[in-house]
Amino acid sequence: MPKNQVKYTFLVGSAKSGTTKLADLLDLHPDITLSSDKEPDTFADSDFSETLLNDYNTLFDSAAKIRIDASTSYSERTDSELIAERLYRVDPLAKILYLVRDPAKRAWSSYWHYVRNGVEHRSPEEAITDINSPHYVGSCFYSQIRNYETVFPRSQIRIIEFEDFIKSPSAIYKEILAFLELDDAPLQQGESSKTTNKSYQWRGPATILKYVKPKYIQKATKIIKKTLPEGFINTIKHSATKPVPKITPAQYQKFAPLFEEERRALKREYTDLFISSTTD
Repeated sequence: MPKNQVKYTFLVGSAKSGTTKLADLLDLHPDITLSSDKEPDTFADSDFSETLLNDYNTLFDSAAKIRIDASTSYSERTDSELIAERLYRVDPLAKILYLVRDPAKRAWSSYWHYVRNGVEHRSPEEAITDINSPHYVGSCFYSQIRNYETVFPRSQIRIIEFEDFIKSPSAIYKEILAFLELDDAPLQQGESSKTTNKSYQWRGPATILKYVKPKYIQKATKIIKKTLPEGFINTIKHSATKPVPKITPAQYQKFAPLFEEERRALKREYTDLFISSTTD
């Protein structure tokens, strides 16, 4: 990327850890543009090329200083180092943001997300213990960060804990803006809590939507939120969706040990990369 041009930030994951909320909050900043598809997944499978980059750049507002791609697929694969290399070719000075949460609970949410989209048909036990599944790989936080650190300098990587972000969104938002070298733009009252992305399943006639690509549902949802009253939207949501089953203590005890070594390694090796705050 030529000097003095637009900068990129990649919110690479982890899926089901608050990335939608964080992306939407960052998009409120006047110097930031979020890609028109929140998760374009452009470099998940495609090698870098100038033609691809030109097409990719049409997803962003050209007037903004920083372009944010929040494709969580960039950290759900065992080959994420290759993805990191592609992102480096887009912008070697790019910043990498990575949200983490309890890995067993994240894997559980990931499983039900894929079930909802008609992709996952196995039992939770079979799917989550599959070491090549996005549910398992996406919860191996240490391995994912290590893959990115082999390509990007540590100074360009930051980790945010989901629980800390949910507790103090405005404070975390401020720290991230500082990391991105942007002026502080305090959130207005209510902005830090208006964006949520809870796990759910389709039900009734709406089950047909699991055959529709999520990005199209996201686009339609944005339009609906802008045009219909909140009460009516809640009624539609209640009739079309149902919450996913909560992970039971027995299931948690089965899945948590799968990620314990990764969790400890992340804290041991990358403590200095965490953005955190105890005040909001």
